[in-house]
Amino acid sequence: MKGETGISITAIQKLLDKLISKKYVERGEKEGSWRVFLTQ
Repeated sequence: MKGETGISITAIQKLLDKLISKKYVERGEKEGSWRVFLTQ
């Protein structure tokens, strides 16, 4: 993934954890799915 984004997996995990903790992203009902919430 780093080759595609230029971001390490560790950095991506930290960003994802932050989004989850702020309730912007949550795991969906199906395995491997996610729900994303957009706010203004």
